[in-house]
Amino acid sequence: MTVLGALRFLLSEHLVPIGDLPPWRALEIPERYEMFRGFQEAQDRSPALRARRALIGDETGESLRGVFADELGRDPDDPAIRALTVMVSAALELRDETLRAAVLDRLPAGEVRRRVIAVVDESFGRLATAFADLDRPAV
Repeated sequence: MTVLGALRFLLSEHLVPIGDLPPWRALEIPERYEMFRGFQEAQDRSPALRARRALIGDETGESLRGVFADELGRDPDDPAIRALTVMVSAALELRDETLRAAVLDRLPAGEVRRRVIAVVDESFGRLATAFADLDRPAV
């Protein structure tokens, strides 16, 4: 599996890659859905939490750059690695925005999941095409 393929799988199969419930199950439990929605509302209302969310995105990008460099056998400052990192970070932000908007709109759990997976599939399908020369399966 490629690095992008692994990320695509993780982001499609999990609401968040942590938790005590099976993937996406939390949104099917009304109390958990409302708790998650309340957290999203609090983040949107708070400039400090929005700033923290942006900082976490930046930190995640920097971490991914190191992972991409290691996994793909390149220097972290290689322009291809830097471009890959920025574009994957944008895809992660789009996934987060899609999830947040769907939950704040109180869409049914299945529709939230469908929208998130559609964005992940579209984004990572295009990334796989754009970086096919770089993102090859490990031998």
